[in-house]
Amino acid sequence: MGTSVAAIIYHKKKYFLQKRDNKKTIIFPNHLSLFGGMKEKSESCPAAMRRELFEEINIRFKDINKFFTYEITTKKLKYKRKRIYFLCTLPNNFEKNLDVKEGQYGKFYDIKNIDPQSIVPWDYSVLIYHQKISKTVSYTHLTLPTTPY
Repeated sequence: MGTSVAAIIYHKKKYFLQKRDNKKTIIFPNHLSLFGGMKEKSESCPAAMRRELFEEINIRFKDINKFFTYEITTKKLKYKRKRIYFLCTLPNNFEKNLDVKEGQYGKFYDIKNIDPQSIVPWDYSVLIYHQKISKTVSYTHLTLPTTPY
């Protein structure tokens, strides 16, 4: 099973998302998604999250917390995947270093302005969950396997 990591970057009540490239070779091309990627065999999940964020948006994050884990099996993926979501707090003065290097662009979105059909479904479900619980707790960690289809 491959493991991928994804960053929930929540700032001023908006989520920082990328518009994925429009390539037929990737899953959910031209959709919004969270920043992240595949964990390398030799690294921990937090290290993978920090590496991916530096590679994709040129920011070094110190404050990251494990938030949610999905096990995903779909016809579109060639193998079962574990996707680990982290809450990532932007460092002070992040704007001067922010440089989106992956996807078409990065942008902050209010959850109300995200069309559910335009975003990777498992990322959207985690953002909805984050909205539901963020009023009462700072973070939590759950593991919920998805039903294969």
